[in-house]
Amino acid sequence: MDKKDYALLNTMIRLANKGARAAQKEAHRLGLPNVYFIGGKPVYEMPNGDLRLKYKY
Repeated sequence: MDKKDYALLNTMIRLANKGARAAQKEAHRLGLPNVYFIGGKPVYEMPNGDLRLKYKY
């Protein structure tokens, strides 16, 4: 890969990260948890910042 390819890749990653952060913020604004998988198990980040292993709908 040359320098232009790395620059394009960097721009694409920055845009994707910006979109992901916006989606996470919107989910919290709506009162929904963000879900991450750590060690193959779901971990729920609640809108107040608490982390839980189980989520009651």
